[in-house]
Amino acid sequence: KLPNGEEESFKLAIKMDTRKTYLMAVDTLFELIFALMPNKKSKLMDKEIVTQLSRRNQYMPELSKYAKNKRCDFDKLKTATINYTEGKKSNLVKYLFYFGLFDTDFEEIIEESVQSFTEAINFFAKEIIENREELNSYKHGLRFVQFPFKIEISSPKEPNKRLSINMNDSLSFQTFNHKERVMHSQKLDFKRDVKLTYYASDMIFNIINTRKYHYVDKSKGLVEVVAAKKGALAKAKSKETNSNSLRIRLPLDFEIE
Repeated sequence: KLPNGEEESFKLAIKMDTRKTYLMAVDTLFELIFALMPNKKSKLMDKEIVTQLSRRNQYMPELSKYAKNKRCDFDKLKTATINYTEGKKSNLVKYLFYFGLFDTDFEEIIEESVQSFTEAINFFAKEIIENREELNSYKHGLRFVQFPFKIEISSPKEPNKRLSINMNDSLSFQTFNHKERVMHSQKLDFKRDVKLTYYASDMIFNIINTRKYHYVDKSKGLVEVVAAKKGALAKAKSKETNSNSLRIRLPLDFEIE
């Protein structure tokens, strides 16, 4: 049991940590997606993933264009076709999250999940762009602090009617340019952050696990993946308990050309 007065501070610390984990999960997701994008010669980069990540190529400029519907490298998500052996093909989103999976008993589930993940990519792109400064406050020096405050505004004529803004359950971070310093305060939404962290983590799990089984543990013959049903993202954003994801084990048989 925590000492008197420390329970609320402990809960706030957990909420702040959860917020940080969520944004870092989305950041990791796009680091992986950007690193796995086919190069200008349409070469796939799976076997060079460590080198790609080590080059520290910044995905943010391209993602900013994508979020604004401008031409960019992320347009490949809509247009690129991946060729496998035996004449098998897939779009880039399926290649990213269901690497090498074809002709299973769960094709309808997988295709539904590909659509859900495509929607999620668009949503997470906007999330990470809109919260870029907050993300940087975590990544570069832990420049975020607890800065609780409460404001109440009332009219002298009707003092009992008040507009109240309570930011006790929030975190704050500072940005600075040559003209001004700004303190930003972010209201924490713990349940939403938890559900969206799970969703982004499932997408990361698929990227890694299908390639792990393909290149490292192929002798096992089966790969575990997550499939997201239609509406799973909306339920995660709305903080519902069940986000309608499921885990399935599928055969992984096909090589990349």
